[in-house]
Parts: sequence; C-alpha cells; structure tokens
Amino acid sequence: RMPVIAVDLDGSRKLADSFAAVCAATRTPLYQCDTAGYYDPLRTGEPARRTSLVMGMVSWQGTSDQYRRSCAAYLTDLFAVAGAAPGDPRAAMLDEVVHLLSPAALRARMDHVPGYHPRRLAIGERVKVSAALLEADPHITATLTEQLNELRASPLGRWLTPSPGPRVDLGRVVRERAVVLFSIEAPAHGRAAVTMASLVARDVLAVCTELRRIGVPGDGLVWFDQCGA
Repeated sequence: RMPVIAVDLDGSRKLADSFAAVCAATRTPLYQCDTAGYYDPLRTGEPARRTSLVMGMVSWQGTSDQYRRSCAAYLTDLFAVAGAAPGDPRAAMLDEVVHLLSPAALRARMDHVPGYHPRRLAIGERVKVSAALLEADPHITATLTEQLNELRASPLGRWLTPSPGPRVDLGRVVRERAVVLFSIEAPAHGRAAVTMASLVARDVLAVCTELRRIGVPGDGLVWFDQCGA
C-alpha cells in the first residue's frame, strides 16, 4: 500500500466515512484532525523550514516583494529564538508566532535564551535588527498578522493546538504508509480554510524535499480536492 495525504475543501462527511471504511477494511492507519488529533507542523524543524511553511500558507497578493522579504527574515529570527527558548508546549505554535510578531515580545523571549547557547550572540544581533525594522515600519507584518489571526479565530485554529490525541505528522504518515485526511469545509471557514490547505501543501513539499535529500524514493498519493485557490 502507499501513503495517502488528502485535503478535501468540501468537507464531505460521505468522503470521510468512505476513507474510514476503506482504512478499517485494509487495516491502514488513518489520521484526521478533529477531536481525536491535532496538526502542529510549525513546532519543529530548522528556522528556514518553519519560515517556508508560514510564508507559503499566506496569500501575499497586493504585498510588495520588499515586505515579503522583510517578513521572511523576521520569521527566520523568530523561529531561531523560539527554538533556543521554547514557550509553553501546551500552546499552539501558531499562537507563539503571532505573539512573537511583536518586537517587544521577541526581545523579551531573546532574554530567556540561555547564556550557554552556542548561537546566542549571533541570534541576539539579528533580533536587534529585525525588531528595529518592524518598529520602524509595522506594516511589514500586517498581511501576515491578519491572516494568521483569521486562522486562529476560526474553528480550524483548534486543529493546530496540542491535545491528548495523536499528532498528525506527514513524515510519519509516509513512513507508516498510512492515510491522513484533512476535511476542511471551505464554505464554512472562508479564507482560513485556504490558509490551512496551503499549510498542508507546504508541509507536503517540505517532507518530499527531505526524503529526496536522503535518497528515499517517493511513492504515494497527494490529493487536493476543490483546492483551486
């Protein structure tokens, strides 16, 4: 059997039931984001990987290239600080990102980076520059903040919050040759649904890139239904 990653923006109950029945019949592990599981791909990985996920999940239409580049640089520093001084593991990493988009919050978190951290000085210098640039022009992160807050406020935001259930990890889905279904229901969630689907798409690309890098041949099905946006 091959791993399957499916995103259904129709949120079809019939399709979800069909997936469940087929997986039960073939004894294939099935992961879903609902009350029994959660999805938090922003929590782990190198800062560049996590930055790519966030930049790719947002629509940048109408935003200048300069702002996009500045946003990416700030996020890279943000994730470097978050990795060196993690916040509450019970909180969604999405909440952490939005919180640390404040220059004051980023500086405060930088103060918690241990003195023995090998890159503390380098990260600290970059944070000074990034925080100063954002304070000088708060519009740099306006597009990013708006869309991330939309996702946080929607019911889909709960999918990104750690819960007692299993964590949906696309790398694990591939390794287990399992199935994951993201049943998102765009009509009910609007732009937040597109943001979530875009996050999954970016995560798929990142996982495939990592597998290619270590020479693992990719075979599987990635199915985006009603995902033109």
